[in-house]
Amino acid sequence: MELRQLQYFVAVAEELHFGHAAEREHLTQAALSQQVRRLERELGVQLLDRTTRRVQLTAAGDLFLDDARVALARAGRAAETARRAAKGELGRLVVGYPVTGRGERASVLLRTFRTRYPEVKLAAIPSRTVELPELLRHEEIDIAFLHHTIRNDSTLTSRTVARSAYVVAVPAGHRLADSLDVTVEDLAGQPLILFSRQLNPHHHDQLMRELSGEAGARPHIVEEASAVGDLIEGVQAGIGLALIADSEMTKAMSSSIVLRQFRPPAPTLPLEVAWRRRDRSPPVTAFLDIVGEVVNGIGHHPAPQNGARCA
Repeated sequence: MELRQLQYFVAVAEELHFGHAAEREHLTQAALSQQVRRLERELGVQLLDRTTRRVQLTAAGDLFLDDARVALARAGRAAETARRAAKGELGRLVVGYPVTGRGERASVLLRTFRTRYPEVKLAAIPSRTVELPELLRHEEIDIAFLHHTIRNDSTLTSRTVARSAYVVAVPAGHRLADSLDVTVEDLAGQPLILFSRQLNPHHHDQLMRELSGEAGARPHIVEEASAVGDLIEGVQAGIGLALIADSEMTKAMSSSIVLRQFRPPAPTLPLEVAWRRRDRSPPVTAFLDIVGEVVNGIGHHPAPQNGARCA
Protein backbone atom coordinates (compact mmCIF):
# COMPACT_ATOMS: atom_id res chain seq x y z
CA MET A 1 0.00 0.00 0.00
CA GLU A 2 1.44 3.34 -1.06
CA LEU A 3 0.68 6.85 0.13
CA ARG A 4 -0.30 7.89 -3.38
CA GLN A 5 -2.92 5.13 -3.45
CA LEU A 6 -4.40 6.49 -0.23
CA GLN A 7 -4.36 9.98 -1.73
CA TYR A 8 -6.17 8.80 -4.88
CA PHE A 9 -8.76 6.88 -2.85
CA VAL A 10 -9.45 9.95 -0.66
CA ALA A 11 -9.91 12.08 -3.78
CA VAL A 12 -12.51 9.65 -5.20
CA ALA A 13 -14.23 9.30 -1.82
CA GLU A 14 -14.53 13.07 -1.46
CA GLU A 15 -15.56 13.74 -5.06
CA LEU A 16 -17.64 10.54 -5.50
CA HIS A 17 -16.74 10.89 -9.16
CA PHE A 18 -13.74 9.32 -10.89
CA GLY A 19 -13.56 12.01 -13.56
CA HIS A 20 -13.50 14.87 -11.06
CA ALA A 21 -11.04 13.03 -8.83
CA ALA A 22 -8.76 12.40 -11.80
CA GLU A 23 -8.75 16.10 -12.68
CA ARG A 24 -7.97 16.98 -9.05
CA GLU A 25 -5.01 14.59 -8.99
CA HIS A 26 -3.83 15.44 -12.53
CA LEU A 27 -4.22 11.85 -13.75
CA THR A 28 -6.20 10.13 -16.45
CA GLN A 29 -9.40 8.55 -15.21
CA ALA A 30 -8.15 5.11 -16.25
CA ALA A 31 -4.91 5.48 -14.28
CA LEU A 32 -6.75 6.69 -11.19
CA SER A 33 -9.25 3.80 -11.38
CA GLN A 34 -6.38 1.32 -11.77
CA GLN A 35 -4.62 2.61 -8.63
CA VAL A 36 -7.79 2.45 -6.53
CA ARG A 37 -8.52 -1.12 -7.69
CA ARG A 38 -4.94 -2.11 -6.87
CA LEU A 39 -5.44 -0.71 -3.35
CA GLU A 40 -8.62 -2.74 -2.94
CA ARG A 41 -6.85 -5.92 -4.10
CA GLU A 42 -4.00 -5.36 -1.63
CA LEU A 43 -6.48 -4.82 1.20
CA GLY A 44 -8.78 -7.62 0.08
CA VAL A 45 -11.70 -5.28 0.67
CA GLN A 46 -14.07 -3.43 -1.65
CA LEU A 47 -13.97 0.25 -0.73
CA LEU A 48 -16.26 1.65 -3.43
CA ASP A 49 -19.51 0.61 -5.07
CA ARG A 50 -19.33 1.58 -8.75
CA THR A 51 -22.16 1.78 -11.22
CA THR A 52 -22.40 3.57 -14.52
CA ARG A 53 -24.40 6.29 -12.83
CA ARG A 54 -22.70 6.82 -9.46
CA VAL A 55 -19.89 5.99 -7.03
CA GLN A 56 -20.54 5.28 -3.36
CA LEU A 57 -18.44 4.28 -0.38
CA THR A 58 -19.00 0.85 1.07
CA ALA A 59 -19.25 0.53 4.86
CA ALA A 60 -15.63 -0.60 4.90
CA GLY A 61 -14.65 2.27 2.62
CA ASP A 62 -16.36 4.80 4.88
CA LEU A 63 -14.35 3.64 7.88
CA PHE A 64 -11.16 3.34 5.84
CA LEU A 65 -11.53 6.94 4.67
CA ASP A 66 -11.02 8.34 8.18
CA ASP A 67 -7.83 6.35 8.73
CA ALA A 68 -6.56 7.20 5.24
CA ARG A 69 -6.93 10.92 5.96
CA VAL A 70 -5.08 10.53 9.26
CA ALA A 71 -2.27 8.58 7.58
CA LEU A 72 -1.87 11.24 4.88
CA ALA A 73 -1.86 14.03 7.46
CA ARG A 74 0.78 12.26 9.54
CA ALA A 75 2.91 11.63 6.48
CA GLY A 76 2.64 15.29 5.55
CA ARG A 77 3.70 16.36 9.06
CA ALA A 78 6.59 13.90 8.98
CA ALA A 79 7.79 15.29 5.67
CA GLU A 80 7.54 18.86 6.95
CA THR A 81 9.40 17.91 10.12
CA ALA A 82 12.18 16.38 8.04
CA ARG A 83 12.43 19.48 5.85
CA ARG A 84 12.52 21.82 8.85
CA ALA A 85 15.07 19.66 10.66
CA ALA A 86 17.27 19.72 7.56
CA LYS A 87 17.16 23.54 7.65
CA GLY A 88 18.09 23.63 11.34
CA GLU A 89 14.63 24.75 12.44
CA LEU A 90 14.11 21.74 14.70
CA GLY A 91 16.37 19.66 16.90
CA ARG A 92 18.70 20.37 19.80
CA LEU A 93 21.81 22.51 20.23
CA VAL A 94 24.00 22.40 23.33
CA VAL A 95 26.33 25.38 23.81
CA GLY A 96 29.09 25.51 26.39
CA TYR A 97 30.46 28.80 27.73
CA PRO A 98 33.04 29.86 30.34
CA VAL A 99 31.88 29.66 33.93
CA THR A 100 33.18 33.23 34.36
CA GLY A 101 30.28 34.43 32.22
CA ARG A 102 29.02 34.55 28.64
CA GLY A 103 29.56 38.25 27.98
CA GLU A 104 27.43 40.48 25.80
CA ARG A 105 28.50 39.21 22.37
CA ALA A 106 27.86 35.55 23.20
CA SER A 107 24.47 36.53 24.64
CA VAL A 108 23.61 38.34 21.39
CA LEU A 109 24.39 35.20 19.40
CA LEU A 110 22.32 32.96 21.66
CA ARG A 111 19.42 35.40 21.72
CA THR A 112 19.46 35.72 17.91
CA PHE A 113 19.46 31.94 17.50
CA ARG A 114 16.56 31.52 19.95
CA THR A 115 14.54 34.17 18.12
CA ARG A 116 15.17 32.70 14.68
CA TYR A 117 14.81 29.04 15.63
CA PRO A 118 12.35 28.98 18.53
CA GLU A 119 11.60 25.27 18.15
CA VAL A 120 15.21 24.18 18.48
CA LYS A 121 15.92 23.11 22.06
CA LEU A 122 18.85 25.34 22.99
CA ALA A 123 20.80 24.49 26.14
CA ALA A 124 23.58 26.77 27.42
CA ILE A 125 25.95 25.11 29.90
CA PRO A 126 28.68 26.86 31.93
CA SER A 127 32.01 25.10 32.33
CA ARG A 128 35.67 25.80 32.97
CA THR A 129 37.15 27.08 29.72
CA VAL A 130 39.91 24.51 29.85
CA GLU A 131 37.27 21.72 29.81
CA LEU A 132 35.19 23.01 26.92
CA PRO A 133 37.34 21.57 24.07
CA GLU A 134 37.11 18.09 25.57
CA LEU A 135 33.36 18.43 25.95
CA LEU A 136 33.24 19.24 22.25
CA ARG A 137 35.41 16.28 21.30
CA HIS A 138 33.23 13.90 23.29
CA GLU A 139 30.09 15.41 21.70
CA GLU A 140 28.68 16.48 25.08
CA ILE A 141 28.25 19.97 23.61
CA ASP A 142 27.91 21.15 20.00
CA ILE A 143 29.32 24.68 20.22
CA ALA A 144 31.76 26.26 22.67
CA PHE A 145 32.54 29.87 23.49
CA LEU A 146 36.23 30.14 24.30
CA HIS A 147 38.72 32.86 25.19
CA HIS A 148 41.51 31.36 23.10
CA THR A 149 41.94 30.24 19.50
CA ILE A 150 41.90 26.57 18.52
CA ARG A 151 45.12 25.89 16.59
CA ASN A 152 46.66 22.79 15.03
CA ASP A 153 43.73 20.59 16.01
CA SER A 154 42.50 17.93 13.60
CA THR A 155 39.16 17.58 15.41
CA LEU A 156 38.14 21.11 16.38
CA THR A 157 38.24 24.53 14.79
CA SER A 158 37.20 28.02 15.88
CA ARG A 159 36.34 31.47 14.63
CA THR A 160 37.03 34.79 16.31
CA VAL A 161 33.81 36.60 17.18
CA ALA A 162 35.23 39.64 18.95
CA ARG A 163 38.12 41.06 20.93
CA SER A 164 37.07 43.08 23.96
CA ALA A 165 39.56 45.57 25.37
CA TYR A 166 40.22 45.28 29.08
CA VAL A 167 39.58 48.23 31.35
CA VAL A 168 40.91 48.75 34.86
CA ALA A 169 38.45 48.97 37.75
CA VAL A 170 39.84 51.17 40.52
CA PRO A 171 38.37 52.62 43.72
CA ALA A 172 37.13 56.18 43.25
CA GLY A 173 39.79 57.52 45.64
CA HIS A 174 42.72 55.79 43.97
CA ARG A 175 45.35 57.94 42.25
CA LEU A 176 44.64 56.28 38.89
CA ALA A 177 41.00 57.35 39.13
CA ASP A 178 42.08 60.89 38.21
CA SER A 179 43.91 59.73 35.05
CA LEU A 180 42.29 59.87 31.63
CA ASP A 181 43.76 56.48 30.83
CA VAL A 182 46.34 54.07 32.18
CA THR A 183 49.29 52.13 30.85
CA VAL A 184 50.58 48.68 31.66
CA GLU A 185 53.48 50.38 33.44
CA ASP A 186 51.02 52.23 35.72
CA LEU A 187 49.97 48.85 37.11
CA ALA A 188 53.51 47.84 38.10
CA GLY A 189 53.50 47.06 41.82
CA GLN A 190 49.74 47.58 42.10
CA PRO A 191 47.75 44.79 43.80
CA LEU A 192 45.69 43.09 41.09
CA ILE A 193 42.64 40.83 41.17
CA LEU A 194 42.38 38.53 38.16
CA PHE A 195 40.53 35.42 37.14
CA SER A 196 42.17 32.21 38.29
CA ARG A 197 44.63 30.67 35.85
CA GLN A 198 42.91 27.31 36.33
CA LEU A 199 39.83 28.66 34.56
CA ASN A 200 41.69 29.44 31.33
CA PRO A 201 45.45 28.83 31.29
CA HIS A 202 45.83 29.84 27.62
CA HIS A 203 44.40 33.32 28.04
CA HIS A 204 45.80 33.84 31.54
CA ASP A 205 49.36 33.26 30.33
CA GLN A 206 48.87 35.61 27.37
CA LEU A 207 47.45 38.30 29.66
CA MET A 208 50.42 37.94 32.01
CA ARG A 209 52.78 38.55 29.09
CA GLU A 210 50.85 41.66 28.06
CA LEU A 211 50.79 43.03 31.62
CA SER A 212 54.51 42.43 32.13
CA GLY A 213 55.30 45.24 29.71
CA GLU A 214 58.70 45.93 28.21
CA ALA A 215 60.41 45.63 31.59
CA GLY A 216 59.09 42.11 32.02
CA ALA A 217 57.99 42.71 35.62
CA ARG A 218 55.49 40.08 36.72
CA PRO A 219 52.13 41.57 37.79
CA HIS A 220 51.43 41.60 41.52
CA ILE A 221 48.37 39.35 41.85
CA VAL A 222 46.87 39.41 45.33
CA GLU A 223 43.66 37.50 44.70
CA GLU A 224 42.14 35.21 42.07
CA ALA A 225 38.45 35.29 41.19
CA SER A 226 36.01 32.93 39.52
CA ALA A 227 33.32 35.43 38.44
CA VAL A 228 33.03 39.09 37.46
CA GLY A 229 31.17 39.75 40.71
CA ASP A 230 34.21 38.59 42.66
CA LEU A 231 36.38 41.10 40.83
CA ILE A 232 34.01 43.96 41.58
CA GLU A 233 33.62 43.02 45.24
CA GLY A 234 37.40 42.82 45.60
CA VAL A 235 37.80 46.36 44.28
CA GLN A 236 35.02 47.62 46.55
CA ALA A 237 36.71 45.99 49.52
CA GLY A 238 40.00 47.73 48.74
CA ILE A 239 41.84 44.46 48.07
CA GLY A 240 43.21 45.65 44.74
CA LEU A 241 42.54 46.77 41.19
CA ALA A 242 40.76 44.50 38.72
CA LEU A 243 40.89 43.98 34.99
CA ILE A 244 37.46 43.65 33.42
CA ALA A 245 36.70 43.13 29.75
CA ASP A 246 34.52 45.95 28.45
CA SER A 247 31.99 43.36 27.21
CA GLU A 248 31.32 42.61 30.90
CA MET A 249 30.59 46.22 31.86
CA THR A 250 26.87 45.60 32.01
CA LYS A 251 27.41 43.89 35.36
CA ALA A 252 26.20 45.94 38.30
CA MET A 253 28.90 48.11 39.85
CA SER A 254 29.03 50.49 42.76
CA SER A 255 29.39 54.22 42.14
CA SER A 256 32.57 53.98 44.19
CA ILE A 257 34.29 52.16 41.31
CA VAL A 258 35.83 53.99 38.36
CA LEU A 259 36.72 52.35 35.05
CA ARG A 260 39.79 53.51 33.17
CA GLN A 261 40.77 52.56 29.64
CA PHE A 262 44.24 51.41 28.73
CA ARG A 263 46.29 53.61 26.49
CA PRO A 264 46.65 51.61 23.23
CA PRO A 265 47.56 48.90 22.79
CA ALA A 266 45.24 47.57 25.47
CA PRO A 267 45.21 43.95 26.65
CA THR A 268 42.23 42.20 25.09
CA LEU A 269 39.92 39.28 25.82
CA PRO A 270 39.19 37.28 22.65
CA LEU A 271 35.88 35.51 22.15
CA GLU A 272 35.98 32.45 19.91
CA VAL A 273 33.24 30.13 18.73
CA ALA A 274 34.52 26.56 18.45
CA TRP A 275 32.97 23.45 16.90
CA ARG A 276 33.86 20.02 15.55
CA ARG A 277 35.36 20.29 12.07
CA ARG A 278 33.21 17.52 10.61
CA ASP A 279 29.96 18.49 12.30
CA ARG A 280 27.50 19.37 9.53
CA SER A 281 24.35 19.01 11.62
CA PRO A 282 21.65 21.54 10.66
CA PRO A 283 21.47 23.27 14.09
CA VAL A 284 25.26 23.76 14.18
CA THR A 285 25.27 25.02 10.59
CA ALA A 286 22.42 27.42 11.39
CA PHE A 287 24.24 28.73 14.47
CA LEU A 288 27.47 29.29 12.53
CA ASP A 289 25.51 31.17 9.86
CA ILE A 290 24.29 33.52 12.57
CA VAL A 291 27.84 33.87 13.89
CA GLY A 292 28.90 35.03 10.43
CA GLU A 293 26.02 37.51 10.22
CA VAL A 294 26.64 38.97 13.68
CA VAL A 295 30.40 39.23 13.22
CA ASN A 296 30.06 40.95 9.86
CA GLY A 297 27.19 43.17 10.95
CA ILE A 298 28.28 44.37 14.38
CA GLY A 299 32.08 44.45 14.34
CA HIS A 300 34.03 45.12 17.52
CA HIS A 301 32.31 45.90 20.76
CA PRO A 302 32.57 49.63 21.64
CA ALA A 303 34.86 50.64 24.46
CA PRO A 304 33.66 52.79 27.37
CA GLN A 305 34.14 56.52 27.29
CA ASN A 306 37.13 58.01 29.08
CA GLY A 307 36.39 58.64 32.71
CA ALA A 308 33.27 56.48 32.62
CA ARG A 309 31.86 55.84 36.07
CA CYS A 310 29.55 52.85 36.45
CA ALA A 311 26.63 53.31 38.82
